[in-house]
Amino acid sequence: MLPSNSVSYKALARQFIWSLRPDIRSGAPVADLPNESFDKWWGIFGRSEYPAWSDSNADTSSLAELGPVISIDGVQIQFPRAIDLVLEHRPDVLKIFSVNGKVDVIAVAAWFFVFGIKELQLQKFVNEDLVRLLDRPIMNDAFRAGDGVPALTILMRLVWQLMGAQQKTAMPLNNSASRQKLITWFFCNAVKNYDLSYLLSSRWRQWLLQDIEISSDVEEMAPRFIVMEYNNSSELQKRLRGEHKGRDLNALAKLHLASDKSHWTWLRAPVANKPIISASPANETDEVNETSATTDSPANKPFGVNLFGFAYGELGIGEDLRMAVAACEAANIAYRVINVDAGSTLRQADQILKDQVEEADKKAPYAVNIFCMPIFDIVSRVFLSRGAGVFEGHYNIAWAPWELSVWPKAWKNSFSLFDEVWAGSPFSLEMYRKSTLKPSSLMPLVVSVDRLNRCSRSHFGLPAKPFLYLYIFDFNSHLERKNPQAAILAFQAAFPNKSDDELGLVLKVMNSKQEDAEWLQFVAQCKLDPRIVLINQTMDRGEILGLIEVCDAYVSPHRAEGFGRTLAEAMLLGKPLVATNFSGNASFMHPEYTLPVNYELRPLSEGDYHFIEKSDQASWANPSIEHMKEQLLMARQFAQDSNRLQQLKNYAQSEFGVQRTADLLKGRMRQIYAQLHA
Repeated sequence: MLPSNSVSYKALARQFIWSLRPDIRSGAPVADLPNESFDKWWGIFGRSEYPAWSDSNADTSSLAELGPVISIDGVQIQFPRAIDLVLEHRPDVLKIFSVNGKVDVIAVAAWFFVFGIKELQLQKFVNEDLVRLLDRPIMNDAFRAGDGVPALTILMRLVWQLMGAQQKTAMPLNNSASRQKLITWFFCNAVKNYDLSYLLSSRWRQWLLQDIEISSDVEEMAPRFIVMEYNNSSELQKRLRGEHKGRDLNALAKLHLASDKSHWTWLRAPVANKPIISASPANETDEVNETSATTDSPANKPFGVNLFGFAYGELGIGEDLRMAVAACEAANIAYRVINVDAGSTLRQADQILKDQVEEADKKAPYAVNIFCMPIFDIVSRVFLSRGAGVFEGHYNIAWAPWELSVWPKAWKNSFSLFDEVWAGSPFSLEMYRKSTLKPSSLMPLVVSVDRLNRCSRSHFGLPAKPFLYLYIFDFNSHLERKNPQAAILAFQAAFPNKSDDELGLVLKVMNSKQEDAEWLQFVAQCKLDPRIVLINQTMDRGEILGLIEVCDAYVSPHRAEGFGRTLAEAMLLGKPLVATNFSGNASFMHPEYTLPVNYELRPLSEGDYHFIEKSDQASWANPSIEHMKEQLLMARQFAQDSNRLQQLKNYAQSEFGVQRTADLLKGRMRQIYAQLHA
């Protein structure tokens, strides 16, 4: 629900794509505005790569320019600038149509008109000038007029260029008989298979509907297109024989023209060619605010929330969504779960919300959208993938994590998508209040261990005897931020005897990149200590909780956390917690119940964390290895004190229980709904 004085959705989309695509920026800073090179890319490739924005992507001035001159059988043809852009931005196409390093430019042009226009979603921009260009006859010694066979057009010649060698041999271009065969094949096969009717001049409709003799031995007449189809189809020739062949062909022609499923339907009326290379419509400029076009209002929608997130994702952000559902149910708030694809690299097999997702309509029916995802994922996986319509007519809330104390300056515009922001921790709330004027509220994240699957240590390949410290982290969340090396150093400082079989450190990781140099170095470091067990796999929800339960203490040497879900789960399961006393988890690191680790702040370098640049002046924690060592030693004593462990569980229940969040959620939702109807 963009305010009337904000930038347009289209302008936001362009800026977001610029920020997310270093391959398009070509080294330009994220903070810069999209440049001329981006505009050219956006004009031709934006529609296919971001189809949700194809209607708004109307800046086609670069496509209107006359571009390369290509010689086709001795005829010099000046094609649109779009061909040059394909040559510049589509190395995959060039590779297909190159021989010994030399690009076949005619084949590239053929690909563009036969396949590229549809792939790049440029059909509606085809205009009469382009159709006339493609309808231009190829007139040279091989294609003489006057033999009763029409001259080949540029479009036909380009389609022929894409044929295989065997087909080309069967239909050479040097005599009228083979030319007739090619034209028949073009209209009966190519136009149908490649959907080329929108590129054809209306003169071909008249020519194909003209009545001609069926054959030299049959005096009856039938439309040319059905005679061509008959001559092109051995099956049709077998089926329609004898004295009634003419009657049957005319009946078949009428059926084709009447049926919406026939590939000859385009013959009913002149082709309505739409422009490919034309100026942008006046109503599609960056200055227009798209919300002005809709009269829909969240006040007209029923009370409830549409929950967007990774419903099936086996990662902490996915659990955020699943716990948001639990909070809505506890608050008796109507909701609908809308799954967002987490990407092919992440396992998405958590089925706990399967029924809610499958029963959900594709549209979001309620007044309020709540996005339980990082803002960068909301931008890329919802806004850019699904379009502005998801946000229009709703009150939009980002219930979004972020691990640092500053927001990237280049991404300040991302708050324009939302009416307010919810923070899952006081740390994140302070950051949001410094970074945006949008209303910000603390909405604590719910944590539950109800899905615990009790397993033995042997299930995980763990030794039965030692006191085990555990750390769980996602390699995708940056090894530098998760900082597992610090856990190794502190563990070895606390327990220097590597032959001591009374102790162990379990490092559970997922989404590792097996060929990554940083990962390989980390694996080598783990192998130097036989007490370190590295578990490298994705587990289901119950199994992860089971792993926490069979270990004796939890350690998190992170440099920054938005919240710290696995830390909270360990507390709920009564495990002594040793963790850096910084960022999202600091609010629940009560010294009576946990073992917080001292730290020093250090600045981030550019490249340390995604989207952070030098100008952001971001910092995160460098935990003290010496203090972590002492706290690891204390954890062994803590684990022997049953009263203290029970107090830890009670404290965790009060911090992370569903009812606390449900009450806050219900209260805020009532306020929002009252505001919408005020």
